[in-house]
Amino acid sequence: MKNPEEYIRYFENKDRFGSLLNVKPVKVSDEECLYEYTAVPEHYNPNGMLHGGALYGAMDSAQGAFVHFIVDTEHHFATTATASIRYRKALKNEKVLIRVRLKEKKKKLLYVIAEAILPGGEIVAELDETWMILPKTG
Repeated sequence: MKNPEEYIRYFENKDRFGSLLNVKPVKVSDEECLYEYTAVPEHYNPNGMLHGGALYGAMDSAQGAFVHFIVDTEHHFATTATASIRYRKALKNEKVLIRVRLKEKKKKLLYVIAEAILPGGEIVAELDETWMILPKTG
């Protein structure tokens, strides 16, 4: 399924964890994936700020959507192998755009980066992940 509009509708229904986090795909192509994330009070930590795990989950879901789009899903699937996140700013009640891009592909590994960006363009977090491409069996 390489039609971006069809894929967005498909992934909106399949990303159940992302829907719990209030994220939704906006755009997908072979070059990048864009997701919107709006924090809700249930995502705040006891200090009243956005819980880092909620933002990580939103960014990881966006990466999953992108990787799923670029991998031959008829014969393969991909899973996160490593993840490293850098938070630059504490957030509360902001709408965030998550932009995902492929940095590099080496054999069966994808090196993917996601950036969480405020409406003014400020990057508030970066997530580097390595994804393993594995064959489907059975």
